[in-house]
Amino acid sequence: MNSIFVTTSVFLIAILLFMNFSKMRPRKLGLIILILMVSGLFFIGFRFTAASALPFGSEVIKTIDTDYGKAVLYEDLNVDTFGIAQVNRTLGLLYYYGGGSTDYSVEEGEPFQAAGFGNQESFMVGVKTNDPTLKYIVIGSHLDTPEEIEKDNFSLVTVNEHPESYTIQEVVGGYAFFVLDEYSEATWTIRALDEDRQLIGEKMFYEGQARYVGE
Repeated sequence: MNSIFVTTSVFLIAILLFMNFSKMRPRKLGLIILILMVSGLFFIGFRFTAASALPFGSEVIKTIDTDYGKAVLYEDLNVDTFGIAQVNRTLGLLYYYGGGSTDYSVEEGEPFQAAGFGNQESFMVGVKTNDPTLKYIVIGSHLDTPEEIEKDNFSLVTVNEHPESYTIQEVVGGYAFFVLDEYSEATWTIRALDEDRQLIGEKMFYEGQARYVGE
């Protein structure tokens, strides 16, 4: 964002110089300055809504308010993919794209696809599925090593026994969306449950893709 603030500063200085040397009437001059300011802010990436800060052709699926602005789960209608974005808020009413993960889709044979974005301070996860039997997504782990996780007989009982270690969310419209406190191996461990809350798919932090249990 340093380049944006530098550009904004240069733009404001140019406006001040224009005001100093212009001989226009104050009302007309004020209107021109307002138009120039709005155009300049739009040009360098600022928008008046979080949705308009997303890539062109995006449709918002869900937004979650955060300390920095909004976390957004969206579909890119141009290429039939989904993504997640951090949309920052500044000056009380302006939004700008703060980064994200894009161009994800569910491959054939996968129970779901997950997109993650963030760091040690804040982490968001968007999950999409095309499997109608997949009803819940669980993120987290109370175990520390891959060996322990692989031996664990995971179920909803596990979640209920360790509520501080897991976050569970119902799938709505094929999607689930989480904003978590931090990126970690636990927050990149994702499991899928059916309507009976039985484990049917998972993506471990040490594996690139999700898979159906037993495959």
